[in-house]
Amino acid sequence: MPPYWCRTGSHFRVATEETSGHAQPPLHTDVVAWRHSRATRFVHAGLALAIVTQLLISLWMHGPDEAQAGDILFQVHRYSGLTATVLTFGLWALGFG
Repeated sequence: MPPYWCRTGSHFRVATEETSGHAQPPLHTDVVAWRHSRATRFVHAGLALAIVTQLLISLWMHGPDEAQAGDILFQVHRYSGLTATVLTFGLWALGFG
């Protein structure tokens, strides 16, 4: 039998049939074991959103030229790139966990 998540008190651990004494995984449908902390998941979601914003806006933006500094989509692209950079360092600072 493959390993599965088993709750012991307030902690979760990976268990097998031999270590848990169960013939099959317990039927706890209301228990969800997260591998990463909530902060890591939020920073990762923000980073994914910033990257998708970068990719989509780059299709329609117009960059700066001699007459103007670029359209509003260029500014959004610029600041979403800055946000992605900050979130990358935030994810790194959290230690990926």
